[in-house]
Amino acid sequence: MFDNRLLKDVYLGLCFVMVFNSFNILSSVQKTMTASIEKDNPSVHLDGYISLGIVYTALSFGMWLSPGIIAKTGPKYAMIIGTSFYFLYMFSFFTEQSLWIYLGAGICGFGGSLLWTGQANYIVLNSEIGKVYSGIGVFWILYQSSHFFGNMIIYFQFNDIHRSVDRSMRTRIVFTLLGFVVVAILMMLGIRPPLRHNDQQKIARSPGNEILKASKILITPQMLMLIATMITTGIHLTFMSILSASMSFSKYLSDNSKELAPLCGIVQGFGEISGGILSIVVGGRKICKLRPMISLALICNLISYTITFLALPNNAARFYTDDLPIMPLPSWLLVIGAVLSGTGDACLHTEMYDNLGAMYPNDSASAFAVFKFIRSIATGGSFYYGKYLGLYAQLVILVVLNVLSWILYHYVQWFMFASSSAIANPPEQVIDTSNSNKAKCEMEMDRKTCPE
Repeated sequence: MFDNRLLKDVYLGLCFVMVFNSFNILSSVQKTMTASIEKDNPSVHLDGYISLGIVYTALSFGMWLSPGIIAKTGPKYAMIIGTSFYFLYMFSFFTEQSLWIYLGAGICGFGGSLLWTGQANYIVLNSEIGKVYSGIGVFWILYQSSHFFGNMIIYFQFNDIHRSVDRSMRTRIVFTLLGFVVVAILMMLGIRPPLRHNDQQKIARSPGNEILKASKILITPQMLMLIATMITTGIHLTFMSILSASMSFSKYLSDNSKELAPLCGIVQGFGEISGGILSIVVGGRKICKLRPMISLALICNLISYTITFLALPNNAARFYTDDLPIMPLPSWLLVIGAVLSGTGDACLHTEMYDNLGAMYPNDSASAFAVFKFIRSIATGGSFYYGKYLGLYAQLVILVVLNVLSWILYHYVQWFMFASSSAIANPPEQVIDTSNSNKAKCEMEMDRKTCPE
């Protein structure tokens, strides 16, 4: 018989597959769609990169408000509200007006803060304390499959998307996106309550208290030491997009190099799924006092950066180029580099989820809000400087951050986590599983009949 927690994690992952099938398609075709809108209507001034920048800006600032909202609504309804905001963003493309699309982008970013903070809070509450890696591994495999399916849809259904997008095609795309989101919202209504509850905290906390709580968590020594890892996750996320763009901008690779971008996204999806599987298999373990997941992330990322440095020209990160790379490599090595970039991203994220879930089991919404805030700022900032720096300079930044984050992460594990976990997780807050009747009742989610 399947573990009830596993089924809930699988169901949550399927909900996110539907949401991000839609969002990933929009992210991939948005620049082309907005350019086509401007071509058809010269009075409209739109830029897909500005729209995505607004999304990440609103997401980062929304992270400070999301824990307080979740304290009132619970993670389930916070995720439903957040997904509804994604619907409004995609619906705004029907107007084909810059004001409404940019406003929709801001709404979507705030919705993303509710969606992701609610997801992290739900995963932690649905896991045994200190064993978040299993739940996040299952969720990550399903969530990242949305990248695979989204890029497959782009490659086969919208294979001419990079040439021109007329009004009928744009309408068809938006209807497709909205359909995915509507299905996701309906599915989320069926999400069951997590394993653990914090009813007393839910009543006592206000949005202002949650902002204060998140601020206090941000300035704790262990969280400050983890900032380098959070920044690395954000900038590496940008690198994955830059890798796809650089492959499509490198004319020496193919006569129709634009097709390489969705193909790169597909193999990166395989890497993300592989990282999720690794989280289930080795997550939570230590080898020679080292956390294997963060070490695997470092190895995968450094190999991916090396392949990218050798096989792609410096200018490919910014525009189409006929330049040759330092060392032209076989195409299959670039495929391996793309896979490893996805695996490294998955290892970084699942390890951070597991670590923060163990450090802050009863304040997971605030802790993950801090994490997502810093990551979003790093992602937005790296997209900005990516317009001015060549590929090689960006790779140097990534290498330095990856090594620094590996060192500081293990410093937290070796010298800080033992004492901080005792503070963050006092014994009286742990579920008393020795009371079999109460534990059984809580597992069945029948709180009204549980003994006090």
